[in-house]
Amino acid sequence: MVIHRLRKIDTLPIFRYTIYLVTVILFLCNCVTWIVVPEFFLFNLILILLIFLLVAVIIFIHRVKLNIYAKSSHFKNLSQNTLSAILLFLILALINFLGYRFAKQFYFGSEEKSKLSSQTLKILEENKSALNFKIFVRRNDQTHIRYLFELYRIHGHGLITYEFIDPDLAPTTLQKYDISDYGTIILEATESNTNINTNKRKISIHDISENSLTKGLLRFFKQKNSIIYYTIGHEERDFLVENTDGYSYLKSLIERELIELRPLSLTSTKDVPEDASALIIFGPKLAFFPEEIENLDRYLRGGGSVLLALDPNFKAWKHHDLVALFEEWGILYKNYLAIDLASHIDGSQGTVPLAKVYSEMHPITAKFQGQSFFPVSGIFKIDSRPETIQRLEITPLIFTSDRPYSFAESSLAEILALKPNYNTIEDEGGPLNLAMAMQVRDWGNQEKGDAPPLKTKIVAFACSTFASNAYSNFRANYNIILNALSWLTDDGQSIASDRPELKNRPIFLSSQQLGIIFYFSLIIAPLALILIALYFFRRRKKS
Repeated sequence: MVIHRLRKIDTLPIFRYTIYLVTVILFLCNCVTWIVVPEFFLFNLILILLIFLLVAVIIFIHRVKLNIYAKSSHFKNLSQNTLSAILLFLILALINFLGYRFAKQFYFGSEEKSKLSSQTLKILEENKSALNFKIFVRRNDQTHIRYLFELYRIHGHGLITYEFIDPDLAPTTLQKYDISDYGTIILEATESNTNINTNKRKISIHDISENSLTKGLLRFFKQKNSIIYYTIGHEERDFLVENTDGYSYLKSLIERELIELRPLSLTSTKDVPEDASALIIFGPKLAFFPEEIENLDRYLRGGGSVLLALDPNFKAWKHHDLVALFEEWGILYKNYLAIDLASHIDGSQGTVPLAKVYSEMHPITAKFQGQSFFPVSGIFKIDSRPETIQRLEITPLIFTSDRPYSFAESSLAEILALKPNYNTIEDEGGPLNLAMAMQVRDWGNQEKGDAPPLKTKIVAFACSTFASNAYSNFRANYNIILNALSWLTDDGQSIASDRPELKNRPIFLSSQQLGIIFYFSLIIAPLALILIALYFFRRRKKS
């Protein structure tokens, strides 16, 4: 019955022409969608099936003519030529696949702009595991960073793959990997590996650069997680509490970086354990005992790394000994209240500074983006003593606004009355330092004497409440801590890139441009040549 109706409708020329037009339009639209939105695979597949269905209808309509044509010698020659073309296309496709799978890079410019550093190449050469980078960036930002991941793929001997995911188009994937920032990279194994226990591992990388990617590979292949201890017994911030006052979210983020957190009571142990990559002192309320201060002093003089976060206390300051210990290392904490009237959280009257300025001179904040805030924060002063400058490298990391909009209130009466007022004589004017980093300078072959060990590092924050569970939606606060821990636990495997400075970026085509080249070279140009050949063939036949 359906065939009978098609035969009846076929008598109308307008039906045939409509099908022709719709088929051509859908074909062109499908070409465009494959170029512009290739990630919508199901939609593109449905469009192709619809095109095939319309082609089948056209074949049915012209079945009699096509049946006669199929018996002609012309069709026989055409089918042979078509088969030869398909075989040639398959051979070229196989060559293209082999070239992509086992790519070799050649550069003929005056500078080696498109090469990875020798350290990175060595790590890729030793890699025996199949790995995948998932890069969460917007479509518009994918083109200019694709070249870096392409270099890793080329030199990865078929074991390194990557995929771009637009966070705006893949909310379920964001939720699966707990992604909250553009530019986050997830590195994970693509298959079970027998040579190293990586099949259940995945780490996040927050900076798209060769240094960060290669350090991520090093972290990924560590046989054991780094161990960081955090002090207990002084009413510190609790990493196990899951309510808004707890810090369990920060703990989960730290552990996702392949770091194991362990509690440590400094009164029950003589020394910080030797397997400690770093020590966290986060928001203590009670004073440290003298033996605990001595324990910390030995740890620092032995080359330890510490992340310190202190909160101001305007009624009963109990950390005189702890602050005095860190003053020996150039970290001068002041029990003041940081006020920023120009940049703060609404309703806080300046007591919750909103930081927008970060040091570009330190790895922790050199490429940091985003706004962080510090509720009820103290401040740090810069130790300008010559002996300190000579032996220690101290870098302020996070700043408030300039004076007079930003200042540190030192008057207890004004703080308790909630009426802070900038006093040019007693108060500290902005920009205020909300975080500091310290490392021992490289002494080379000089005699050490009483100089501190070479590996001692400290990162200090002027408050601890900025990383509580209550602010889990403000990822910038946590990223600063993760960056700090990454710097503190660096075991000397940081990548010093030995390639020249890239003054001119190589030209890399976008996916849309590559799609246009593909369709033009494999569809439009061949069709044009076929039409020209048919034109001259018919013209020659008539003559």
